[in-house]
Amino acid sequence: LKILPIFLSIFALGNFIFSKISKETKGLENTLFSFGFGFSSFFLLIFLFSSFGTWNFYSSLALVVLPIVIFSKKLYGYLKKLFKYKIDAKFKPFSLIVFAAFASFTVFSLNVVQSVKNIPSGWDDLTHYILLPKLLAEKGGFFPEFPTHSFGLLTSMGYTLFNNGAVTIFMSFVVGILAMFAVYKILTRFIPGKESLLLTLFFYCLPMVFFQSSAELKIDMPLLFFGALSILAYFKYLDKNSNKWLFVCALIAGIAFGVKYTAVLLIFSLLILLSYKHLKAIGAFAMGLLSLGLIIVSGNATSFHYFNNSVLQYIGMGLLVFGALLFIYQAFKSRCGLKPVLIFALIV
Repeated sequence: LKILPIFLSIFALGNFIFSKISKETKGLENTLFSFGFGFSSFFLLIFLFSSFGTWNFYSSLALVVLPIVIFSKKLYGYLKKLFKYKIDAKFKPFSLIVFAAFASFTVFSLNVVQSVKNIPSGWDDLTHYILLPKLLAEKGGFFPEFPTHSFGLLTSMGYTLFNNGAVTIFMSFVVGILAMFAVYKILTRFIPGKESLLLTLFFYCLPMVFFQSSAELKIDMPLLFFGALSILAYFKYLDKNSNKWLFVCALIAGIAFGVKYTAVLLIFSLLILLSYKHLKAIGAFAMGLLSLGLIIVSGNATSFHYFNNSVLQYIGMGLLVFGALLFIYQAFKSRCGLKPVLIFALIV
């Protein structure tokens, strides 16, 4: 229950910001985007507090209390609707979806039990995702060893407010549950409701998802939340053809990159999709070559172990230059198609 006011505050602030961007989005989508903007705002505010060395109990308390007080009327109205929400669902007693729901609830219960712990159970827990946020809370600001992932800023609230490692771990677990709702919302665009729910439940029961959710505190589930949310925003951009949704997609993809560097694969994928939409197949192909070249040149193509480093660098530079030239050619050819791709890249 200690994390409840934190997440209420995150939602209240995010809902206020998102309502200025989109008033027509309702239901689950509105809730997910509100949390997305709330997390982003908290990352920024905690970053500012930490930069000035003022991240402590009092600044954390103000960050939690003020949004709830300022937006209390709107928050109360949302909670009132939430508790009156009815779900009409008819399932056969021994159907596959009932079995999946039972299995998911079992996994959820185990996740809750394993998440409520003060002592880290894994190496990453001990060295990164608990120790460093704890040091951030103790020092009141940044220090040289602090990692560049933004989710550690949020989890440090478990120590600034409560000095409790269990709160820190459980915050990551709750964001993982939000990620499942985001995955479900994406699936409903392609598959009917019951089948989407079934697939989401099965996905939640996967061993790797279980491991990332509780066995060891990771930032992969928060990464999944922001990644799925950026994909959802991209679909909204396709539906509405509005630059504001392109802005939302790029902003959330950038936040995902701040959570974990592997989000660069998501960013490149979205750039390829945008290039295909506005610059046709040649633009998408060029962006794919450019992206692959950047990955190789940056030294992250470790799977190509049968090439030595110098050869890989030459290959990467070749792909990068050829992809860039082909992309520029296609951009000049289509003229107006470059703008959305550049907007996305610059915002990220």
